[in-house]
Amino acid sequence: MAMYKKRVALFVALNISVGSLVGCSSADAVPTTSASVAVETQNVMNGEIELSESFVATITPKETTYVFSSMAGIVDNIYVEEGDFVKKGDKLFVLQNEAHQFSLDQAQASYQQAEASRQQAMLMSNLEIESTVATYDQILLAKNQAIVQAENTITSAYASYDQLVAAKNQAVGSGFDMQLLELEAQIETLKMNIATARLQLNHAHNNLKEVEGNVRDAYDDYITADADFLIEDEKLDAAFEVYEDAQIKLATAQILAEKYAALQSSITTFAAIEVKEADKYTSRDGIPDYVVEMIDDIITDMRRNNISGIAMSDLMDLTREVNQAQLDYAEAQADYTQAKTEQLQTEAIFEQWEDGYKDAEIDIDHAQELTYETIAGLETNLKILEEIYDVTKSGATSEIIEVYDKQIAVAQLGIMQAEQALDMVKDSYDEQLRQVQIALSGTQSSAPLIENVYSSQLNMANVAIAQANYVLGELIVASPTNGRVEKIYIEENNPVGNSNAACVIADYSQMEVTFNVSTAVKNTLKTGNNVVVMYGDAQYLGTISEIGAEVVGQTSLFEIKALIDVEYGEIPSGVRAIAYTTTHKANDTITIPYEAVHYERGESFVYVVEEGVARKRIVETGLFNNSTIVITSGLDIDDEIVTTWSSQLRDGAIIRGHEVEEEILLDETTIIKEETRTEIEENTEILLKDDNIKSIEDGE
Repeated sequence: MAMYKKRVALFVALNISVGSLVGCSSADAVPTTSASVAVETQNVMNGEIELSESFVATITPKETTYVFSSMAGIVDNIYVEEGDFVKKGDKLFVLQNEAHQFSLDQAQASYQQAEASRQQAMLMSNLEIESTVATYDQILLAKNQAIVQAENTITSAYASYDQLVAAKNQAVGSGFDMQLLELEAQIETLKMNIATARLQLNHAHNNLKEVEGNVRDAYDDYITADADFLIEDEKLDAAFEVYEDAQIKLATAQILAEKYAALQSSITTFAAIEVKEADKYTSRDGIPDYVVEMIDDIITDMRRNNISGIAMSDLMDLTREVNQAQLDYAEAQADYTQAKTEQLQTEAIFEQWEDGYKDAEIDIDHAQELTYETIAGLETNLKILEEIYDVTKSGATSEIIEVYDKQIAVAQLGIMQAEQALDMVKDSYDEQLRQVQIALSGTQSSAPLIENVYSSQLNMANVAIAQANYVLGELIVASPTNGRVEKIYIEENNPVGNSNAACVIADYSQMEVTFNVSTAVKNTLKTGNNVVVMYGDAQYLGTISEIGAEVVGQTSLFEIKALIDVEYGEIPSGVRAIAYTTTHKANDTITIPYEAVHYERGESFVYVVEEGVARKRIVETGLFNNSTIVITSGLDIDDEIVTTWSSQLRDGAIIRGHEVEEEILLDETTIIKEETRTEIEENTEILLKDDNIKSIEDGE
């Protein structure tokens, strides 16, 4: 349409010019005609067309990272400046670590103390095992000795029996002097056995007194350990309460600090003052009532929780209080565990000694009973021998035989009692050994329990060490990405919080282009569509990465984002550029040259060549650009159409299709001055270059 109207304008201009030049001639100028019109033609075929639009865009880095400190603290060193390029992992800044290093030292000291306590407890456990084993060995030795003694008593009883039988036989048929000597020897042997039995009984009583003393000492140790345990238990409860209160106090202070920070960001009056100073302001000072109430609530909560301040330095002090309370609690736990272990150990030792004393007391009672019975039997035998001796010395043979018979009967009873005593000795010592074995088993089984208790304590100490090391590691803030340091908000030796950004890093390796479009354009776009961005004299290619789902603010426009690849530093952040992208596209549809369409009385038409004759055909058009237009109806594939303009082209004209340059034919008799022709050509060129004509032609 545009080219058509331009040609019309050119044709009119030329005719006006020619008419003015030849107006005095006797005859009008008439274009030369021929039998056929020379134009260009082509067959209709399917094609595609794209329409692109330009948008004002803003270019920013794709990734802009706000770096925060993971904890509050005082900035010790800053290793970068604004404008520096950093790589992922490069150190940005570090916080002061004195308090946290102290926490690590305390945690390591707690671990070493727990390890020393564990070694001491295991040493005591091993000593107790060794002591129990030694007690077992002593009882076993005493058992063997008692068995030997009992067996000796049996042997002695049999010997006495044999001697009595031999003495009786001798008394009946042997000499008087020899008999008296044998009786005297037997009497002396019995007296010696009686003295030995009494001596052994006294020795057993002395051993029992020694065990009783050990029981009293073990009981005193247990009472002392139990008292120490109760004290450490109270200390542990108190330390936990202090630690818990410190945590609650810090958490409350942080919440209040965040509330006040929000007020500071919205109320410029509070920007540089602490909350206690802000409490002096009222609605008379232009502060909204709800803000005054929030300040009052913050102050009330601070007083209720005994919080002196919520500035960064105050939060640091509270953090140190929490760390110290945690260390005190860990130390109290270590002392509590050690005291509990000592209480259990001393209690076990006391119970072992007490059980041993009771068993020994029973054993001594049995032994005393047996010893008294043995002594009584020996004394009876001694009395009988003395009677025999007296009778023998007097020479009464019948009486001697009677006495010997009595003595032999007593000796037989002594043999039976001695054998019973041997069985009792074995049973008694076997029971003692069983009790000691039970005690040994309990001591051995308690060793793993002690190991587990201290292993748990060591694990807690290891956790504290790991936590302290983690905190120390968090004091060093490294760059999380590659990029350029855009802004630094912190200063050395000044506090930094974990709620405000410390610095900003932008990744310029991939830039993001942002522009806004209408709903109609937005519905034609897809992610992945190509985008051309013009910045200065440079052109950058990219693709659409994000299409906004909601309008931006009150603009009724949708935000579109695209990514372009650039080198570092080529495009600064925040600059304006022009973005071009395809907004409309038609594929596999009939397209013809734009110049082939003509317009008349609101209708569009083309000339279709039918058997060499131009036929005017009404068509409907779609998308178009400067060179191509879509035909939605009126044409079929392979239709031959006229694609160039001619002044002689009209419905019914004979067409001579060929490829020639467009020209204007004038009458051969018409004479045009060279300068006038040059002026016409210049005016024509101006008309053809005027972009406003196309706007008027398109009805804009």
